Amino acid sequence: MASAAKAFPPSASSALSAAASLAATAVLVRTVFRDLLPDSLRDYLSSLATSLAARLSPEVTAVVEELDGLRVEPLYRAAEAHLASLVSPSVRRLRVSRRHPLDGAPNAAGGLLLLTVGRGEEVVDVFDGAWFRWRSESSREIRPDRSRHADSKHLPKLPAYLSSVEGRLAAEQAAGRGPNIHIARYESRYENVADVWRPADFRHPATFDTMAMDPGLKRAVVEDLTRFTQRREYYSRVGRPWKRGYLLHGPPGTGKSSLVAAMANFLHYDIYDLELTELSCNSELRKLLVATSGRSILVVEDIDCTVEVSRDDSRSRPAHNRLRLDPAMLRPGRMDMHIHLGLGYCSPQAFDVLANNYHRVKDHPLFRVIKALLGEVEATPAEIAEELMREEDTDKALSGVIELLERKKQQAEHSTAKRGVI
Repeated sequence: MASAAKAFPPSASSALSAAASLAATAVLVRTVFRDLLPDSLRDYLSSLATSLAARLSPEVTAVVEELDGLRVEPLYRAAEAHLASLVSPSVRRLRVSRRHPLDGAPNAAGGLLLLTVGRGEEVVDVFDGAWFRWRSESSREIRPDRSRHADSKHLPKLPAYLSSVEGRLAAEQAAGRGPNIHIARYESRYENVADVWRPADFRHPATFDTMAMDPGLKRAVVEDLTRFTQRREYYSRVGRPWKRGYLLHGPPGTGKSSLVAAMANFLHYDIYDLELTELSCNSELRKLLVATSGRSILVVEDIDCTVEVSRDDSRSRPAHNRLRLDPAMLRPGRMDMHIHLGLGYCSPQAFDVLANNYHRVKDHPLFRVIKALLGEVEATPAEIAEELMREEDTDKALSGVIELLERKKQQAEHSTAKRGVI
């Protein structure tokens, strides 16, 4: 029977001996490093080794921070959306959330289930022949930062790659993802600036094609929005901030909120809904403003009811009574376009749009009666739309509109007679 020493060939025995010696040396060095060297010298040697390893590695790391000062970094939002598109069966840790629509309930049918790469997971993306490795990390407890690693020889391709990530998000928004509406979390305004706005899916169907408003006014608004979006370089050249202020005023029910929704759907801009009465000073307002994205619509509801707090760069301000506003707020540069949605209330032309929207009818024998009554009484588009929605049968719905207008006419005549005016 052969002895144990003869069971291995000489070359294997030499290799085992060398490995044992190396292991013993490593244990000795580790013991000396940990127990005998001073802490300051040990920290210096560790830092030196890390720096040397980084210099020898061909890998370059680029970090996308969530905040740039007090401003939310737009590239971070694009990176979040891009990571969701990179989820594959190889990813073992996912972050799950549910995006609720504005009017949805917190249940399985009320929102969209979102999956993205979990913290600490790595995914690989390929762009122009270069490999980019993404990793979700966190330097804070609440929100993660995104980092990507690439070979140094591919570093010149990094700017183009990041631009493609941002462009992909913009293309998805334009292709049908639709804008979001952001609701302010006023209780968080003293905490992390990135957490002061809570997004929700904005599923408002209003478009300029379905808006029941004066055709000339509608055309003017669309042309103004189009001209504004095409003149960013012009604004920069003349030294003006790229913003546009719209004052929407008129009685309740005339379509101010629907017009804001139509603007958002037309521009593919997110909406930020701001309530000034919840703020106590201008510094709180500034903190909310710096957390908004660049291409967005900031809506200040009922600006005529706000007395103490004001802002200079809102994009849309619904109000009921323009005469109650400070004249300085109405000057060009703050409110560039005034849109009155209460002139004549629902016009015959607006009724044509509503009838086509709700019943797909462009002509009907009852139209003549309805349009004649619209010339005598005032009814908001919301009131007409409510009557059109009561019945699926077109004849019954139009008859309901006639009854509504006749009641309004009788009420107006009764009110006039009561005041003694003939």
